[in-house]
Amino acid sequence: MKLRFYVDLWPGFDPARFALFATTQPGAKTDGWKRVAFDVAIPDSLVFSLDAVAPEVSRPEEVEDHTEQKP
Repeated sequence: MKLRFYVDLWPGFDPARFALFATTQPGAKTDGWKRVAFDVAIPDSLVFSLDAVAPEVSRPEEVEDHTEQKP
């Protein structure tokens, strides 16, 4: 199955400091931002099966949050 993903890039975006998240259902684009679309081919067996992991991606792991939370 081929899925189209969208990413919005804002002026001054620094990939070393910010994460990007792609979506298949974008909302309204903010003025001055650029929207990039790209297609990804994912096997149907991965899209429609439970707990599927794409071959290119490692399994997610839960990590402890070491950030200090202030009351």
